[in-house]
Amino acid sequence: RQRQMCIRDSLTLLPQFIILIPAAVLCYMPMKSRLRFSLKKTVIYCLAIFAPYAALSAGACLIWKLDMNIILIPSLALLFLFYRRSVRAGLSCSLSIFLGVCTLMTFPSQFAYAFDAWLHPDSGSANFSIEAALFQLAMCCVFLAVFAVPCTKAYSKLVEKLSDTGVWYSLMAVHYILFLLNFLMIPYSYPMLFVGRIFPSFLALESVMLLLFVLLHVIFYHIANFMLKHTELIQRSRLLEMQAEQYQTIQNHMKQTRLLRHDFRQSVHILTSMAEKDDLSGLKSYLREYEQRMDAEASVNYCSNAALNALFNYYKTMADSQGIKTLWQISIPEPLTVSELDISSLMGNLMENAIAGCGTVPEGERRFALSVEVRQGNFLYIVSTNSFDGRARKSANGYLSTKQTGEGLGLLSISSVAEKYNGYARASHDEQNFMMDIMIKI
Repeated sequence: RQRQMCIRDSLTLLPQFIILIPAAVLCYMPMKSRLRFSLKKTVIYCLAIFAPYAALSAGACLIWKLDMNIILIPSLALLFLFYRRSVRAGLSCSLSIFLGVCTLMTFPSQFAYAFDAWLHPDSGSANFSIEAALFQLAMCCVFLAVFAVPCTKAYSKLVEKLSDTGVWYSLMAVHYILFLLNFLMIPYSYPMLFVGRIFPSFLALESVMLLLFVLLHVIFYHIANFMLKHTELIQRSRLLEMQAEQYQTIQNHMKQTRLLRHDFRQSVHILTSMAEKDDLSGLKSYLREYEQRMDAEASVNYCSNAALNALFNYYKTMADSQGIKTLWQISIPEPLTVSELDISSLMGNLMENAIAGCGTVPEGERRFALSVEVRQGNFLYIVSTNSFDGRARKSANGYLSTKQTGEGLGLLSISSVAEKYNGYARASHDEQNFMMDIMIKI
C-alpha cells in the first residue's frame, strides 16, 4: 500500500512540474527572432534542464513531504537566468515576459485547486490529487493554444521594436501584483472554500482576475503600438527636417555659385593682372580663397536616396563642426529593397553613437571612418570605426549605455534592424577605437 501511495504521489507531482514545458514555450514565442541559439539547440537545452529538474523536484517533494511551491517559486529565479542567457533582449523586456507567463500559469493552478476541492472537499492543497494535476496540465496546454498566436505575432513585434524600458517595467509591476495575489489566494484547506459562498466567490474572483490580465495586455499592446507609431512619425519628421535643411543648403550653394559665376569675369581680370606682374604669392592666395568660396556650404551627394543623402550630410556637418576627421566610402544601391525608415534608423544611430564617442577625446584625435558597400550580390556591409576614450561598459549580453543605466538603446536598435533583415551587428573596441561590423540582407 505504501508503494502504491508513493507511485500515486509521484504521478501527481510530475504533471505539476511538467507545466514548465508549456510555460517555456510561451516564454520563447515572443522571442522567436531573438533566440541566442538555434531553435533545435534551444529545445534540447530546455529539455536537458526541465527533465532532471522536474524529476529531482518531484522526488524532493515526495521524500521531504514538501509543498511543490516551496521548490518551484524560488527556482523561478534560476530558470529566468537560463532564459535570459538564451535570448537576445533587454532585461526589462525578458523579465516582463517571463513574469507574465509565470503569472498566466498561476490561473490553471488556481482552477485546479478549485477542481480538486470539488472532488475532495475534505482534503487540502497538500494532498493535491492526480486528477487535479492532470486537469492543471490540460488547462496549461489549453492556455498555450489560446495565447500562442498573440505571443507569436503581437508580442514578437513589441519585442522587436519597443525599446522603452519604463513601459516594460510598468507591465512587469502588473504581473507581479497578480502573481502575488494568486499566490496568497492558494486554498490550503479545502473545507474553508465551502463556508458560505466562498467557493463560487473564489471562482468568480479568479475568472475576473484572468479577464483583467487579458484586458490589460490588450490595452498594453494598443498603447505600445501607438507609441511605436508615434516614434516612427517622429523619426520621419526628423528625416524630413534633415531633408529640408539639406535643400536649404543646396539652395544657398546654388545662390553662391551664381554669384561666383557673376564675378568670374572680374576674377579673370584680377588673375591676369597678377600673372602679368608675376605676383605668384598673390595669385595663389586669390585662387585659394576662390576655391574656398566655391566649396562653402557645398553638399555632397553620397547616394541617390534623398532621405539617406540628407542624413549623411546632416551628420557630416555635425562631425565637421566638432573637428572630427571623417573618411567615408558609401555605396548604397537603388532602389532600396529594405525599409527606408529602418536603414535610416540604423545609419542614424550608428553615426550618432560614433560622433558621441569621438567627443570623448581631444579634438585633434577625433576620427570617424565609415564604409558602406554591397558584397556577394545581395548583402550590405557596414563597417564603422571611431576614436573614443577607451572606457566602455559591457555585460555578458553586450555593451551598456554610457549615458544611462541599462543597455544602449542605439546599439539595441541597430541590432534589431540587422536581425530583422537576417543579418547581424557586432560591436568591439580596443584602447582607442570603437568598431561596429554590420551586415544586412538586401
